[in-house]
Amino acid sequence: MAKKDNSGVSRKIDHLCRVIFLTEEGKPKSPTLLYSFCLAIVFFVICLAAYFFGVDLLEKALESSSVAVRNLAEIVLPGMAAAIPCALSSYLFRERRNLVCAAYAWVGIVLVLMALVMIPYCEDLFDYGIFWEMIGFPLLVSVICGGGIATLIYRHRK
Repeated sequence: MAKKDNSGVSRKIDHLCRVIFLTEEGKPKSPTLLYSFCLAIVFFVICLAAYFFGVDLLEKALESSSVAVRNLAEIVLPGMAAAIPCALSSYLFRERRNLVCAAYAWVGIVLVLMALVMIPYCEDLFDYGIFWEMIGFPLLVSVICGGGIATLIYRHRK
């Protein structure tokens, strides 16, 4: 028989997920809420993968440019590269037209929560700046661009 994990963090996460996503009977409160959260995780991974694979390419391509131009390109271009396929995925969901917009809202909420959680763990502003440069700004660009594109697609299809 498998042991049940009784750690405090695991119990709190399970309780939070039950409160947000499930009714007392164990059925999903809102399928759109649950599906958009899962899609937000996919968008999050796509954005981080675009940043991870795009930074080295941009660094080599822009090595003769100034540091400010390289930094800006390394933040904006991977975020936009991730936002375009994610936002265009709204054409895949014909029945739930607002799913991609809701997923981008989830990504924004997770980004804000990550930023708030990181404050006590960063010893100085330099560490917090590294967090924003490596994760925060590419996700923010992706949320703004992708959420904007998804909202325009949603309004056009409505």
